[in-house]
Amino acid sequence: MNELNVEFHAEVPDDAVWNDGGDLVVPPGKVIAEYVSNALVAEGMRCTKVLQRDYYGWEFHIELAGADVIAVLQGLDERVIVLRCESSILWPSDSKSRVSALSATAESIKRALVADSRFTNVRILTEDESPS
Repeated sequence: MNELNVEFHAEVPDDAVWNDGGDLVVPPGKVIAEYVSNALVAEGMRCTKVLQRDYYGWEFHIELAGADVIAVLQGLDERVIVLRCESSILWPSDSKSRVSALSATAESIKRALVADSRFTNVRILTEDESPS
C-alpha cells in the first residue's frame, strides 16, 4: 500500500486568497491542516510545520520511528488528506510496518476530524478506492 486517503466534508470559513485576475494564490485549508497537525501532536506524534504545497494544498510531515509520512490536504468543500509513507531501508514499500503506520496515522486523523462538528462524512480509503 503506497497511500491512504482520509476524505471528508468541511464547513469552515474560506481562507483561500485570490488575485485580481481571479487566480488562486493561496489555497484553502490551512486552518484544517493546522488543526489536524495539532491533533496528531496532542496524540504524541511529531509533525513539521504546515506549508503551502504548490498552488493546490497544504503539506506537513509526520515523523514516525524510522519513517516519514507526508500528509497533503487538498480540495474545497470536499477535502482529502493524502497520506504517503516515504520508503527507506527500514520501511520498504511492501513493509507490514509501513502499512500499519499509515493505517494508524489515518485512524488518528479520522478521530480528530470526527471529534469536531465542522467535519462530516469522514472516511478512510485506499488509493484504489478513492475517486479523487
